[in-house]
Amino acid sequence: MDKEEILRTAQINKIKEDMQNKKAAYFSAHTGWGKTTLMKQYFDYTGQEYEYLSCTDKDFGRKLNSALNGKNKNIVIDDIQNGEEVYCLITDALNKCGSDTKFYMLGRRVLPQFLKPYYITGMMISYEYDFYALNADEIEELFEKMGKSVSRDIADWLAVNTGGWLLGIRVFVKNYEQGADIEKVFNRTRHDIYKIFDERLWARFSDDMRKFMIQIGHLSEFTIEEAQMLSGQSDVNDVLKKILGIGNFIKWSPSGKYEIMELFSYYLSWKQRTEYPKSFLVRQYESTALYFALNNDITNALYYYKLAENREKVAELLLKNAEKHAGNGSFYKLREYYFSVPDSIVYTSPELMSALSMLYSILCDPDKSEEYYSKLVDYLKQAETKEQKKECS
Repeated sequence: MDKEEILRTAQINKIKEDMQNKKAAYFSAHTGWGKTTLMKQYFDYTGQEYEYLSCTDKDFGRKLNSALNGKNKNIVIDDIQNGEEVYCLITDALNKCGSDTKFYMLGRRVLPQFLKPYYITGMMISYEYDFYALNADEIEELFEKMGKSVSRDIADWLAVNTGGWLLGIRVFVKNYEQGADIEKVFNRTRHDIYKIFDERLWARFSDDMRKFMIQIGHLSEFTIEEAQMLSGQSDVNDVLKKILGIGNFIKWSPSGKYEIMELFSYYLSWKQRTEYPKSFLVRQYESTALYFALNNDITNALYYYKLAENREKVAELLLKNAEKHAGNGSFYKLREYYFSVPDSIVYTSPELMSALSMLYSILCDPDKSEEYYSKLVDYLKQAETKEQKKECS
């Protein structure tokens, strides 16, 4: 075992226990979670021999057939990828072999469709990236293995902010020096990770996949309908299928939405900011805001209109919301959006002046409350004067 490796005893014991009554296991996670390393540790720790194959091998079919006819009863198949021929070879092997032959399959994508029947019938178990995530104890051990020390607070912070991603934590440890500003180290680490994503993920995307990811890159989750509106692509399902075939940095959620892994979401936002003009971002923010507004999600619509710096739309939505919720207008909940509207717009609307006066009163700021109330009184007096002049004429 490499001197900087952590022995994943808990994961090894769990696999050993699970495989007592399973024929196969599928390990899914994108690059850097330590799937292959865990497999090597598992067989070393349990003292078992195994046959290692990769779906990227040109003669994969021949090697698989040779392994099936050999004495070794543990077969590791790495880099499971899309491909009808590969699917047929693996399913044929699973169906032919007896229960004494165990299959350990590794892939970047979530459990492929062709393996789901084995999972549903209980013949297979599936592990996702949360299974490999490092906890704070293991992060402290990794620092020690790499010749550095770290406080428990930082280890806890890293476990949360990286999701326990082994490669990301390794990069952080290399950048870290005792007493350094943790936020600065994390920001430097984040950019190093972005380079890794560029090389290991982005380079594998086709043009239509890149275009799609950039168009939804500012979101942490999305629906098919939302993705269609933002991307302008009618074949969203086809593009998503291709993306999911490369890795599980996007996954389907029981909530009915697709979720983007947090670090990959940051990466996509960075790509948007650094490789595209501000006008592109504004257009995507406004399209997103419109989608939420059409679906009566006022809070998210306000959030994206604010990002787009479209203060007129923020004011318009606040007024519509106040009409629906007469008496409170959700003032406190939406305070940051009220505060984002410039006075030049506020002073043209009695509703906005009234809302800000009430909001500052709620926030126990009588001076600001009185300021907007006075402006409201002046506005109403001027309106009344105009109306009287109109009647006299």
